[in-house]
Amino acid sequence: MSEKITRDGDIITIKSEVTKAIDLSELRAELASYEQQVEPSDQEVLSWAKDGFVHPYYEDMRRAKEIREELEKWQSI
Repeated sequence: MSEKITRDGDIITIKSEVTKAIDLSELRAELASYEQQVEPSDQEVLSWAKDGFVHPYYEDMRRAKEIREELEKWQSI
């Protein structure tokens, strides 16, 4: 990462360049692992809720949705 720092009186400006690498095969593999999960039963979900927690399956499905969106975004390039 390169930075260019300038100062004008009390104002300091920092301009930087960031390079990001995205491995689509890793994203696909992560998505596949989430898609293999089995949806929990109502009883299991209620058990987690009684303890004040959301079942991890739903967090994983949220992440799977994010991955699908990211794959759609980058596969067209």
